[in-house]
Amino acid sequence: VKSNREPDFNDFLHVYGWVEQWIELSTCIIPSTTANPESYHWDYDPVTGDCVHFPQMRNPNPLATRLIRLAFHDAMGGVDAFVNPHAFDHEGLQSATHVLDLIYDDDSKLFRDGIKLSDHLSKADFYAWSYISAFYFTASKQTGTAAFDEDDIIPEMTYTYGRLDFCGNVNDQDSYPQEDIPPDGGNARYNVIKQYFADIFSFDEYQTTAIMGAHTLGGARRQESGYTGMWTQSKNKFNNDYFSNIVTPRPRDCSLNKQNKDLGSGGDNCPFLSDEDNTCDTGNGNRCRGWEQVMVKFNHGGQHGVSRKYQWRNSCDANGNG
Repeated sequence: VKSNREPDFNDFLHVYGWVEQWIELSTCIIPSTTANPESYHWDYDPVTGDCVHFPQMRNPNPLATRLIRLAFHDAMGGVDAFVNPHAFDHEGLQSATHVLDLIYDDDSKLFRDGIKLSDHLSKADFYAWSYISAFYFTASKQTGTAAFDEDDIIPEMTYTYGRLDFCGNVNDQDSYPQEDIPPDGGNARYNVIKQYFADIFSFDEYQTTAIMGAHTLGGARRQESGYTGMWTQSKNKFNNDYFSNIVTPRPRDCSLNKQNKDLGSGGDNCPFLSDEDNTCDTGNGNRCRGWEQVMVKFNHGGQHGVSRKYQWRNSCDANGNG
């Protein structure tokens, strides 16, 4: 604690309000050709015709999903408001840290008694509270049949404080905290992931499975992770669609069956696609047609090459049509 009083729940609500405002502002807005430059979206670059930190994409409020991703990556080395900016696995997170630093360094961000944010909370605590804020923002976006009961959407808010900021030299990689990134990345199998979360976070297999549900949110960009596409139709709504898609995949339209195989969806090992005809094995849910094989170039640890990766491809629209 950096000030004379302990942080309290009212302080947390202030942080939530500041972060929520920036989450709303993170949706990229491309101005019309007649728009006054002074009215441009804060992130818009007229040279590229797109936003810089949050390029135009289908999911609104992209900062929220970036913050939840940043929460995991920050926690790899202990939540200290720092991730190695040179690590390939952290690509794309600079947009989230940029916004959080803008908020934290803003002298106008005052708590109810006039205490400045940066004089009251460590940056590590502010980052952690921002992650929690992003979770509540996305959970509260649930609507319709996919929504949980309100008590499940907004559980009791728990906040803690006392985290220490990264105090090394940002220009000296030897001073960086050890960040234990999961081996094999997105290609890791169950036993590898289970052991990783047990070693780093003391999670059991149920907690590890549960936290995978964060992949309901957002999507993947090839330039950041080697993958592309989205896992669910929710994108900015924290619900259980990620698990639903795994347990009960929505099949593609059967008429596209052979075409999908020819295009490489599911690769050659998909048991539910037929070479001979367009039959659709509805009993098995055409699980393989949720996967798409892509070839990607990589530059990791000084090594260059091409790897074959698989990505989840949700091929249905909001109404469940192929």
